[in-house]
Amino acid sequence: MTSDCMANGPMGNARTSMTVEFVDTNVLVYAHNRRDERRHPVARDLLTRLTEDGTGAVSIQVLQEWVNVVTRRVPIPLTLDEAARVTEDFDSAGWRIISPQVGDVIEALAMMQRWQLSWWDSLIVIAAQVAGASVLWTEDLNHGQKFGSVTIQNPFHD
Repeated sequence: MTSDCMANGPMGNARTSMTVEFVDTNVLVYAHNRRDERRHPVARDLLTRLTEDGTGAVSIQVLQEWVNVVTRRVPIPLTLDEAARVTEDFDSAGWRIISPQVGDVIEALAMMQRWQLSWWDSLIVIAAQVAGASVLWTEDLNHGQKFGSVTIQNPFHD
């Protein structure tokens, strides 16, 4: 899989809106897994739009998980060089890339307790909040659920 979903749009690095939309690992995987005929085009088009609009955000955790899955766990894995190129594309295309801080870890622990989320989902929600995202695109949480200012949206929800 190539970085074709990272868009060659005219906006590139430009931020055209204050809206930020955070993307979870599963959406990135579907964008690069052409074997899923239903989810692949939806995920690819979402990433293209976020890149063109300059509103996309991911965390280091998401990128780490994505590399692990697309180089080892999909039917047609990417080479390490391909994965590195696509990972660099997120940065060069102007995506916000969130790195967790100690305070984020503490907040994720509190979120686990309050909402009964998994550790990893708590970290993702906190990263979306840190990014200033209004939307967290994922299929791992309940569509429409809100965590503070972040609303969960499943791009594959019927």
